[in-house]
Amino acid sequence: MKFTDGFWETRDGFTALYAQEAHDVWADNGGLRAFAPTKRIVSRGDTLNRPMLTVSVTSPLENVVRVRISHHEGVTGRGGFELPGLDPDSAVGDVVLDPEGGGSLSTGDLRVTIGAGAPWSLDFSAGGERLTGSGHRSVGHITADSGRPSSTSSSSSVWANSCTDSGNDSGRS
Repeated sequence: MKFTDGFWETRDGFTALYAQEAHDVWADNGGLRAFAPTKRIVSRGDTLNRPMLTVSVTSPLENVVRVRISHHEGVTGRGGFELPGLDPDSAVGDVVLDPEGGGSLSTGDLRVTIGAGAPWSLDFSAGGERLTGSGHRSVGHITADSGRPSSTSSSSSVWANSCTDSGNDSGRS
């Protein structure tokens, strides 16, 4: 779905809040996870009344990367399909945490890097050359306000992810 009118304006009837930084990055079950708040966190008050996105980067097979972006995880077994040759209990890849706060996952020739701090940055590279990535305004939480003012509407949430859609849950509500 298209949620913008051009690059800067949000389409009427929607509110968009985009990942602003990688606030915490850590190794998790052979993969990499990051909290991506929709506002830069400078003080404790910046954590109130804003969505927090969780970005998970894993490698189920060599040279294959899975990126999942979620908000309020909790439902297991959302479906999908099995990959041939996949052992569901194993993780492929090496995780390296950056002392500055970012981290990377390497699998085969492919490397995925979550940049430390602001602005939000997720880069894919191979052989030392950048292939693609997602930056400012690429990962977000979109709320439909059903034509009423957003402060009084009952909202439904959907995901928008323009650069790193890898066939995962990024299009689900």
